[in-house]
Amino acid sequence: MTTPTSDSVTASRRLSPGRWTLRTRLVVALVALLAATVTVVGVLTVVALDRFLVDQLDDQLTSASNRVRVDAGRAPDTLRENGEFTMPGPLFPGTRGQASGTLAAIVLDGEVLRASSIDSDGSPTELPEDADEVLSTVPAFGEPQSIELPDGLGSYRVVGTPGPNGAVLVTGLPLKEVDETVQQVSLIIAVVALAGLVAAGAATAAIISISLRPLRRVAGTATQVAGMPLDSGEVALAVRVPDRDTDTHTEVGQVGSAINHMLENVAAALTARHQSEQRIRSF
Repeated sequence: MTTPTSDSVTASRRLSPGRWTLRTRLVVALVALLAATVTVVGVLTVVALDRFLVDQLDDQLTSASNRVRVDAGRAPDTLRENGEFTMPGPLFPGTRGQASGTLAAIVLDGEVLRASSIDSDGSPTELPEDADEVLSTVPAFGEPQSIELPDGLGSYRVVGTPGPNGAVLVTGLPLKEVDETVQQVSLIIAVVALAGLVAAGAATAAIISISLRPLRRVAGTATQVAGMPLDSGEVALAVRVPDRDTDTHTEVGQVGSAINHMLENVAAALTARHQSEQRIRSF
């Protein structure tokens, strides 16, 4: 078992909150309270922003899904009874003219028959089979939901609508821009909050230091009296707390006024003692 050294014990005692100065305690308390407030406000702001952006994306998703459903309805022979497509190409009707990143899939009896997405250049790209397991679980009349597609495809906001012959038409939009915006705002909030806490800590320390000057002057008076020889002889106890630090309307002034009153009593007692000593010597 390792025995702590005297230096480590001394250092730990100095770091103990019970040994902090009043100035340190006030600064730490105020900065901690400000940090808690900033954290709560920042988290609520990020959550509200994320919800707002997702709601906007859901509106776009609803429009894209309606186009898919309308176009699929105009081509009822797109899906045969046996689940085969009559039209060539990787996309079924409804994906043409969609925005970049739009995902479209057709699911029949829990099996993904075709799934594609629109590239940045507007060309369709068939999704890998690894995405089928996730897309096949999207319900036909469900609310928009977030899913994570494998193979680095990222997060998508998807919704399912009924298609021809009992199929489910799945439409999705990427959450990449939403996530990036939320991350950027979160980073900005964190940096601004950190800079604000540092500035607030420095300003709080300066303000508290100025506010405690009267208390330090009172403490200086008490220290000066404590160093005077009061054990014998005639003592001229003329030291007093300055008048500016004896205003009883303030806490420090109350302490200063009480110390002055105490010093007057001590001075009177010392004078009486000295006079008594002189009478005894004369006798």
